[in-house]
Amino acid sequence: MNNRLRKILTCISATAIVFTSVVTNDALFGPHANAARTNGTAPYMNQWAVSGPFTNPVPDQSQQAIIPVIGETFADPNSTETSTWQYFDDRIFNRNYDDYNDLMGYFDVKQGQDTLNKWVMAATYVYSPTAQTVQWQVAGSGVYKLFANDILSGQQTQIPVRLNKTGTRYTVNLKQGWNELFIEIQHKNPNANRNFLGFYARLSDNDGNQISGLTYSVTGPNVTNNQLNIVTQGLAIDKKAFDARNANVPANDYPSNTLPYAYDENPYVWMVGKIDGNLNTSSDAPQASPFAFQAAGGNPGYTWEIADGQLPPGLTLAEGGHIEGMVSDGAHGTSQKDYTFTVKATDAQGSTATKQFTITVKENPVDWFIQGKMAALSHVTCTYPNLYDPNFNYDEWAQTAKEMGMTMLRQSPYKTPFTTGRHPTQT
Repeated sequence: MNNRLRKILTCISATAIVFTSVVTNDALFGPHANAARTNGTAPYMNQWAVSGPFTNPVPDQSQQAIIPVIGETFADPNSTETSTWQYFDDRIFNRNYDDYNDLMGYFDVKQGQDTLNKWVMAATYVYSPTAQTVQWQVAGSGVYKLFANDILSGQQTQIPVRLNKTGTRYTVNLKQGWNELFIEIQHKNPNANRNFLGFYARLSDNDGNQISGLTYSVTGPNVTNNQLNIVTQGLAIDKKAFDARNANVPANDYPSNTLPYAYDENPYVWMVGKIDGNLNTSSDAPQASPFAFQAAGGNPGYTWEIADGQLPPGLTLAEGGHIEGMVSDGAHGTSQKDYTFTVKATDAQGSTATKQFTITVKENPVDWFIQGKMAALSHVTCTYPNLYDPNFNYDEWAQTAKEMGMTMLRQSPYKTPFTTGRHPTQT
């Protein structure tokens, strides 16, 4: 072994890494959202009709009821700005899976529309079999106002520095039948180091638990001749304009998928934090609601089934319309694999509707990390050519680490206790 190789080896500190169970979850929010666990069984709402951005708050100035209908154009009261109501599901373009509705990511990042200091509207419908009082639990950035059936039901006037998923509970009276839930939120940042626009929202009882019999739909009663149809769909983002904006930003992928991607050996969208098989009750544990198909029209009280094709192995469709289970190991094939199937919705009177969907299964994005048996910890490798050896060769260093069976590299230390350090990378 030559002297240079000895020098390289002395700079490597090898550590064995043992994994028993790994669940992936992208922490997309950086310093501004606390993706924490909340109590209760009520699911969060992830499918919305959205419109904006607008310079001025719209509902405050509107002289008539706002009826969100996907595909229809909405104009502010002064007719100076217009926007089309669009189907929105954050999980189609993000892999954060914690029920956060990232409006900045959708309007600004995916569509190139500046939202800073502007207002965005998000609406959905919920069918209640009886008139009842519920809790509308919301955690939102900036300032916002909530309207239930066109009645102001709550508001936030102080800009939070961080979002806590628990948020604030507002008492809302649901009528029997379809109810419109409407959020108007302004992109206001608490300081120069925080830049985000989004919210969490769900309906629950006083203890945060699911309310039996509620049916959620982005379309609600706004269907022709009350005909039953399945309204779950993909995002309507102009691909030509998107490609032009992101010609030099390859990391910003166009969301061509209709349903969220799946990853082998992972739950489909839902997330429950566990330790040794037991529920992790920590407030910081990961949590996300299952993906559920939505319908409109007919007589709510929909039941669901697979009419043709199959879900990815390991997944099943519950009668209530949500997908359960864990994607089986190897379901992604050699790289990724599409699973096409047809879902059927049946309403309370027996009418049916069908629609075909595809779920693409990709390789677990941290497989390389899971499979890593050893890691290399390199102390200030970037200083070697300047301080130790002007002939230091990074490629030779990496090849030596690989030959020793190492698959990961971590560079250390941080510059200061307050700056971002080097993250694990593949060798």
